[in-house]
Amino acid sequence: VAFKLDSALQHLLWSTYFGGSTKDCANALRLDGSGGIYCVGTTDSHNFPTTTGSAAPAYLGGGLDCFITHINSNGSVLLSSSYVGTAGNDLGYLLALDNDKNIFIYSLFTSGSSSLFSPTPGAYDAPNGRNIVYKLTADLSQILVKSRFGTPIFNPTSSFLAAASFGVDSCGNIYIAGDATANFPTTPNAIKQNTNNNADLYFCVLTKNAAALSYGSYYGGIKSEWATWGICKVSESGILYYSFNGNSSTPVSSNAYASSNMPADPGNTY
Repeated sequence: VAFKLDSALQHLLWSTYFGGSTKDCANALRLDGSGGIYCVGTTDSHNFPTTTGSAAPAYLGGGLDCFITHINSNGSVLLSSSYVGTAGNDLGYLLALDNDKNIFIYSLFTSGSSSLFSPTPGAYDAPNGRNIVYKLTADLSQILVKSRFGTPIFNPTSSFLAAASFGVDSCGNIYIAGDATANFPTTPNAIKQNTNNNADLYFCVLTKNAAALSYGSYYGGIKSEWATWGICKVSESGILYYSFNGNSSTPVSSNAYASSNMPADPGNTY
């Protein structure tokens, strides 16, 4: 269900169902600049509503597909809708728009042969990576960019990125942030090259059209940090703002409002 409330949260302006006949899960929503909404998520419905001329109007295969749907400003028209992914399992998690209204999706390819995914020419590609970035036209008719990064296996305990934020700045750079296990790519200028506890914050930057990995770093102390319960935002100028669950070993700046963790609390917000 998608719905809109007035600014005082007193009146329901519109509400609509959308989806197929089995399980559908919406994970992220963004405004299109004209009052309409884009929504991304995961479905196992083979009859999820799609539109003629979309990038993938038919179910792509596997047990789960990512979907992207565009609904008009009063919830009365399905403007465009498409499956996105491979013939394996694809989970649609996060969504962003650039200044030209192109659509960016962060997805996880969780099962199936890595050969099912083929990056677009010129896009950054970590062979066998399971973390996927897609760029689509505003009308969802064409996938412009497909890029993958990360580790070759999907395992929630040994190889996993739980992305908490996904954004595109005014120059087209793509930002992904969350908490991660070991083996994610870092760059020579990283704040922290490796995780020493298999549970640190992680963030990376892909250049315009995902052409290259320009930055990748872990962040945290000798204990675990979790962004899953935090908030992360990227400004149009490329500044990353992070609020997350930290601990007594999480590094802080010299002018910090609070330079130490509360003694009785094992995990403060940072």
